[in-house]
Amino acid sequence: MFYCPSEGEYPIYPSNACRGSTIISRCARKPNIVVKRYLTTNKLESFNDILSSADNAKIIEYIKTKNLMDRNVFSPEAILWLLKDKAVYEKVLGCLRERKYYNFNIWSFAFYHNDIKTIR
Repeated sequence: MFYCPSEGEYPIYPSNACRGSTIISRCARKPNIVVKRYLTTNKLESFNDILSSADNAKIIEYIKTKNLMDRNVFSPEAILWLLKDKAVYEKVLGCLRERKYYNFNIWSFAFYHNDIKTIR
């Protein structure tokens, strides 16, 4: 993983092997790395792809349609950070109620949002 302070194109410097002050081997020059603020891929196939798109509507649609019981398809722990937003929490919980899916960590956000109906 690289740290880049802003969007742009950054050079990647190849590594060298030295003996003393003499370069004895050098890697080929690599193309520059392009850093963008948002993911620009259109291939949203896995749950991680959907999450990285930061599109809540697509995330909700994924939860509505995919097999939530398969850990390779859906990881409930991956969406916990989204549930701090009350609107997202309510939509996600609505989908999970319809699908009769329970996960302790997800449903515990009822306390965070003071959702008395769900707490009961």
